[in-house]
Amino acid sequence: MDEPRIIFADGVVSTGRNVDARILSCRSGDEIVIGDTKLSAFKKIWGEWHQNNAYREIRLCLNIAGQQVLEGEKDSEPAFFEFARRIARRRKSLSADIGVLFFNFAAAHAHLRVLLYTYARLTSTIGPQIKFEHSPVISLQYPEAYAHFDACIFALRSFADSSRFIIWRALGRGKSIPRNLRTLVSANLPEELSQVIRNYLDMSINDLTEYRDNSIHYAPPGAHMSPTLLWSKGVIHAQVWLPYNPSARSLKKFRYRQKDAFAFARSLLEQSYDFCDELFPVLDELQRKQIREKRKTRKVE
Repeated sequence: MDEPRIIFADGVVSTGRNVDARILSCRSGDEIVIGDTKLSAFKKIWGEWHQNNAYREIRLCLNIAGQQVLEGEKDSEPAFFEFARRIARRRKSLSADIGVLFFNFAAAHAHLRVLLYTYARLTSTIGPQIKFEHSPVISLQYPEAYAHFDACIFALRSFADSSRFIIWRALGRGKSIPRNLRTLVSANLPEELSQVIRNYLDMSINDLTEYRDNSIHYAPPGAHMSPTLLWSKGVIHAQVWLPYNPSARSLKKFRYRQKDAFAFARSLLEQSYDFCDELFPVLDELQRKQIREKRKTRKVE
């Protein structure tokens, strides 16, 4: 496998992570190593770029359960996958619903990887050809960044919506599935399950829905804003800003203030990990409880 390039915050790319690693996000002809600069970008790793790996060119670095995890690392599978497998083994009719949920989950990862790739390409392939003679800030017509952000947001919302089917059917509630998580949480659920869903709604679904609804029904943020390259201390940074007031639902009323598209989308994906970490153990215990109660009923009969 090739030696990966490291993608730091703002899409800054280097040949490695040690002080002697060469920074690739700089103007053509400039030679800078990490040890030559104290930029804050080097405090956060966003992922790895494996240029010669045909299977997975980009690997995300995610904060999962308080730990920095690089995709594909040994023993990095979250514990909730095993809970999901147990639930599906006990009730095979849930297998398809769980499959849909995790497809949407995987799709969010896939779109986030491509979004990160756009940052890396902006700073280390397109940016080096720009001289930055007249201004250290350059806006580019590069809608790919916002398009991939939208795709990630759509996948995460589909993930959230598809969790309804597993929850409803695991409880044996029949065919009238509530239309979204907010109506689901009001459907007389076990309290421990309601709390898990409320946490997720409060933590991420509200913000996620605002941006998704804008892109589908009102005003896609990328229709008004372009990615920006910032040349600072010899290093090129990529900035893809989102409006911090998506509830305005208007290009004219949107206000942009350094709310980064990748950082925001990644935080929503990480919160979806938290949701699964809470959801599947609760569903597993509720399912086990149902099985125990059925066994008791049979004995009585």
